[in-house]
Amino acid sequence: MTPTFVMALELEKKKKEEEEKAKEEELKAIEEKAQSESELLEVKERLGKLEEVVKEIAVESKKQSGGSVTKTQVQEDSSETVKQKSLGPASIPDSSPQDQKGETQNEGTSPDAKR
Repeated sequence: MTPTFVMALELEKKKKEEEEKAKEEELKAIEEKAQSESELLEVKERLGKLEEVVKEIAVESKKQSGGSVTKTQVQEDSSETVKQKSLGPASIPDSSPQDQKGETQNEGTSPDAKR
């Protein structure tokens, strides 16, 4: 065998190996694509079922809300409650008399009587 013939055989062998690798990679890519497509179809099916359930819930809640309190009414009530809590209890003015400086005066005694 001549060296060129040996080189040609080695080159042919490398080409076959590369072709086999390319075929394996292509098959692997096809399998992955098929698997991802089946997973995608499964997810789409589950999503469709969830959408149906959400629609049913929306219809039921609309039926129930016809005679009940609306969302805006609930928000108004809760905002009034928050306002009342933030203001705190109403302060009751002291019933004892005060002079102009805000000092409490004793009943029956006047500032002139202290002199």
